[in-house]
Amino acid sequence: MSSKKDLQETLNLVEAISVVTGAYQEIARTKMNQIRAMVIKNREFLERLSVVYFSVKSSYLHSLSPHKKEREKARFFIQKNNKEVVIFLSSNQPFYGNLILNIYLETLDYLKYHKNADFVVVGRLGKFLVESHSKKARFEYFELSDDNLYDKDNLRKIVDFVKQYKTITVFYGKFINPFVQKPAMADISGNLIISQGSLLESLTLGDEKFLFEPSPEKVLSFFETEIVASLFNQIVWEHHLAKFASRMMAMYQATENAKEEKAKILRKIRRLKKQIINKKQIIISSGFRIWSQKRKKQAE
Repeated sequence: MSSKKDLQETLNLVEAISVVTGAYQEIARTKMNQIRAMVIKNREFLERLSVVYFSVKSSYLHSLSPHKKEREKARFFIQKNNKEVVIFLSSNQPFYGNLILNIYLETLDYLKYHKNADFVVVGRLGKFLVESHSKKARFEYFELSDDNLYDKDNLRKIVDFVKQYKTITVFYGKFINPFVQKPAMADISGNLIISQGSLLESLTLGDEKFLFEPSPEKVLSFFETEIVASLFNQIVWEHHLAKFASRMMAMYQATENAKEEKAKILRKIRRLKKQIINKKQIIISSGFRIWSQKRKKQAE
């Protein structure tokens, strides 16, 4: 049986853990609420921007030769390498529940059927998971801050690397509600967009006419770069939102577990105190009985 000193030390440790997890929970809740408003605002903006982009591109392609091959040649204005890149968004720190591991498992399932795709890992925890799974795994690695939500330099490095690919597939955490976060996949290549479960269909050629300055190619090349960058930035924000919601729930569960453990330890301490009191009473009672017997013998 544990001594009172051991139980008290364990109680102090559990209380310290409870304070830390409670603080993490409140920080995650605050950041989640801040990001949630930003994500919803940006989501609407990007949907409208995508509509403008597809309308402009549709108009330009419609003005070209009616032959399908020539239109396909002009489909992208940035030089593409006709390959696919798969991006796994993870984190630098733990304490996000099972979210990061679940995203990684979804990414692995996808890569089984897309073996020729290049692989990009973002975040130190993701790098650890990939290297632990296979030391021979080939991938490009990028850093991205967990705390600095405006990590523009690292975001730009990732975008500059992946924009050369014809197909860009991102695996990230999707915020459903504060209690549920799931792995999600998004195509941010520019030819279609999958975001928050909605699909913006590939562009449809239309009759709208636009005046391009300085040229259609330069305008649409700029559009393609910024569309990919904006979409990826939005995906990162969505991922942050899911991460902080997942951390909030994980820390809530940890806090509740600490409370239960604290209650168990307090019960043990109370039980131990009763046992000590009972032992003292037995000792006192035994001593009184022995003393009484001695007095009785002396009296005789």
